[in-house]
Amino acid sequence: MNQQGLSTPALLLLTAAIIASSYILLKKEKTNQIEKQSMNFEFPSLLGNYGIGTTTRHLIDLSRQEPHKPSTKRELMIYIWYPTDTDKTSLARIYTENEIEAAKVSLRKKGYPEKDLEQLDYILTHAMPDVQPLKKDVPFPVILFSHGYLGTQPLDYRAFCEELASHGYVVVAIAHTYFASSVVFPDGHEIKAAPEKYTQQDQQGIKKDLELWIADAQFVIDQLSVINNTSKDRFFHCFDLNKIGMFGHSFGGLTSLYMLLKDSRIKAALDLDQMPYLSSETLIINKPFMFLLAQQTFECMQSINKSDEDVAKAFECDLAMVKEIRKAQQDWINMEENYEQLIAQEKVNHAIIPNIKHAGFSDYLLFKEMPLYKNNKKLMDLDMVAGTANGFEAMATIDKYIIDFFDTYLKHSQD
Repeated sequence: MNQQGLSTPALLLLTAAIIASSYILLKKEKTNQIEKQSMNFEFPSLLGNYGIGTTTRHLIDLSRQEPHKPSTKRELMIYIWYPTDTDKTSLARIYTENEIEAAKVSLRKKGYPEKDLEQLDYILTHAMPDVQPLKKDVPFPVILFSHGYLGTQPLDYRAFCEELASHGYVVVAIAHTYFASSVVFPDGHEIKAAPEKYTQQDQQGIKKDLELWIADAQFVIDQLSVINNTSKDRFFHCFDLNKIGMFGHSFGGLTSLYMLLKDSRIKAALDLDQMPYLSSETLIINKPFMFLLAQQTFECMQSINKSDEDVAKAFECDLAMVKEIRKAQQDWINMEENYEQLIAQEKVNHAIIPNIKHAGFSDYLLFKEMPLYKNNKKLMDLDMVAGTANGFEAMATIDKYIIDFFDTYLKHSQD
């Protein structure tokens, strides 16, 4: 599976500022199956054998204090996608009526025409909320997902999780509280990303945050074991906890790599567009691992030794932002050399997705194909953050790499 593409980079230097866009939040809604209509904007058809369901769980780690609020315990929300016996062509709205109206108010103020705002009423997914999971004699492998560092949340990666679930995986996406753009808990209280995180991205802070995210992932696996062994739980004996993989985007990809290295329960891991950049470490990877990188990441890496002015011009961004990011990253090792050292290892696979950018490893890749945005690029050009590739075609390519990797090294592995 080792894909020899452009030999390349991976940390997109300008990620944090670009990703933190004002795109509306996606949340699930209990609803009946939606009939096909001409205005529907549907997520990609599921290629696996299963219909899928989705639900959430609220977890509290009583063994850890919340670093951002020490008087409380660390609490998380997880989002679960799983195989069901429902029709895989089923459709459900991804917004509630209140969310649709709030989005329309916001976009209307930005100048979007009313006729295009109607599109928000017809965005549909294939995951059925809170339906019963499919019970089989053999439980399903589990894949954890970890989102990007700031400005994102698990539901920004819905398409990847849906497709994996349709292929017979239980996908558990972690909302890392105070880092996810928004985490809404069952009692209605909401925690947004801590604003100081946008300016505290030095190496010491990154290491501390990485440790927190690893602890989150380890705690989630512990809780999955409890759920799996609770006879009254709908997921009783649904999880094959001997076959756990993990993938993530950006900082979540880095978390996936370190979970592979540090936690024996993770059997294989995949990193969407993030290089390990912490200095003073030599990483030896002895379990299956894969980098999937955006073409822009490669181009950004080629620019790493160029002047600040050249980088700002090449990426059409503010010179002050380039200087600030470089100041924070000045003690990081040469990422290109690090990448070359890693992909030379036997267990490491790699590939590059052409014509996409860092945010293209998310549902932005699909949303940019909506008439709402295609018709109003002067107001918000999602190609600028996701890339110029056709969104549905690029998503299919990424999905294939992800499915093939986990099928090869997790589902069908005899280890």
